[in-house]
Amino acid sequence: MNLTPLQLERAAGRHLLALPAQVQPSDLALLAAARWRGTRSAEGTLALSRHSALSGPYGLTLSAQRLLALPAQVGQAWVAATLTERGEPPFPGAPDATGLARAFPEALPHREEGRVVNFLVAAARRLGGAVRFASGTVVCPQPDGALDLTVYSPIWLGPDQLAQTTRSVGPDLVLATGLQRRSVRPVPPPSSPVDTLLSAEERAKLHALLRQRDQALEAAGVVQEAYALESDLGQAGYVTIQVAVDAEPPRLIRELPWAARGVVAYAVRWLPANPGHLALEFPPEAHLTTRRAMVRQVAGLAKVIQAKIGTEVLDQDGFPVNPGDL
Repeated sequence: MNLTPLQLERAAGRHLLALPAQVQPSDLALLAAARWRGTRSAEGTLALSRHSALSGPYGLTLSAQRLLALPAQVGQAWVAATLTERGEPPFPGAPDATGLARAFPEALPHREEGRVVNFLVAAARRLGGAVRFASGTVVCPQPDGALDLTVYSPIWLGPDQLAQTTRSVGPDLVLATGLQRRSVRPVPPPSSPVDTLLSAEERAKLHALLRQRDQALEAAGVVQEAYALESDLGQAGYVTIQVAVDAEPPRLIRELPWAARGVVAYAVRWLPANPGHLALEFPPEAHLTTRRAMVRQVAGLAKVIQAKIGTEVLDQDGFPVNPGDL
C-alpha cells in the first residue's frame, strides 16, 4: 500500500493504533465487525459506531516511530476519534494485564471510550501492533497474551467422545473435578498470589473428593448440563476444555443460521500454576516461556475439535479465527 505519511499534529491528543505495514484495512475491518454492529468502511475511514471512527491507514516514517515511541515492527497507523469518557481511577495495586491503569492513572476510560480503547488493545494484540494513547503511554500487547480459544457448534460431544477426539494431539485429558465451576481467570489478592495456591497434596485430595461426587451423580442418572476435561501439566499448570450449552453466545455466533438450534461452547483454556501471572502486563520470563509453548497446545486442541464438528472458532478477545491458521 502507498500510504500518506502520518502528520504528527493529526495524532496529537488522540489514541493511535499502530500496525505492521503488511496488515490490510480489511483485516482491521473484520475485527471491528466482531465488536460493533453495522461498521462501515470507506476510503480512509473505518466507522465503528455513531460516535467513534478510525481514520487511516497512514504511513509511519522512522522519524515518526521514534518521536511517538512506537516499536520497530509497526509501519502504519490509524487515528481514533471518539468521545472522552472517564470513570473511576484504577485501584492501587490492582492487576493490570492490559496496561490501561498505567496509561490512565487518574481515571479509566469507560462507556464508549472504554469500548474503543479495549478494541484498540485487542486489535493490536491480534495483529502484532501497539497502541499509543492520547496520554503518550504506549502499550505493546503480546499476541500470545490471549491464547485461549472457543469452538462453537450445535453439536454436543460427551466426555468420552471429546477425549477420543483430542487424543491425537495430547495431553491426555480426563473428566475434570468441578473445574468448570470456577473461573479460568481467577485473580488472587495482589499482596501475595502464592498464598491462594493449593499444594500438590491438597489439590489431589480435592480432586479425589470431587471425582467421587461426579461419579455418584452419574450412577444416580443425573445428567449434567456442563462438564470439563483437564490435564494436569505440573509446573506448567492445567489445560482444560470446558463444555457447556451457551445461552448467550457472542453476536457473531448468534447470527449464524444453525445457532437457532442451540449453541454448545467448547472453551479451550490454559491455567498456569500461578494464576496471578495472568493479571500482569509484564509477567516473569518463565511464565512467558511456558505460555509460548501452550499456544501450540491450545491451538492444536481447538483445531481437532473444530475438524470434528466443523464450526466456528473465536479467540479470547471474541475475534474469529480461521481454522486453517490454527
